[in-house]
Amino acid sequence: MKTSQKNTEHKSAGPNPPTKGAKPAADAKRPPRPAWLKIGLYAAAALLLLALPKIFPQSYTMGIFCRVLMYAVLAGSLNVINGYSGQFNIGHAGFYCIGAYTEAILATRLGMSFWIALPLAGLMAAIVGLCVALPTLRLRGTYLAITTLGASEIIRL
Repeated sequence: MKTSQKNTEHKSAGPNPPTKGAKPAADAKRPPRPAWLKIGLYAAAALLLLALPKIFPQSYTMGIFCRVLMYAVLAGSLNVINGYSGQFNIGHAGFYCIGAYTEAILATRLGMSFWIALPLAGLMAAIVGLCVALPTLRLRGTYLAITTLGASEIIRL
């Protein structure tokens, strides 16, 4: 009788009874963060980014910050295609190049404002990306990687 009571007590505690000072399991759900905390963090980051030109007026320092943010955007785009979808695309540099050159040509030769040239450059890169994507829609794996690498190299030339 005593052994059956001990077994039922042990079963109710689970397969591994909790030890003193044990941390909660990794699969235990954490409470969600409040919405005001997320909004506050995003607002603080936006204010910091807007204040950077006033804090660091030197062109060298601002150039470094611009490159860091630009590479962060490129890394985020690679994360979307390579990380979430699992496809290996190497053509990002070529489409980035098309957008950058389009914006530079519109700004220098046509005297267009940066804020008007920016969406036009993105649209141009999207059109070229669509021209590359339509014939390669069914490719996967190594074939997609080779095709996008080739398209990037053609664009580079």
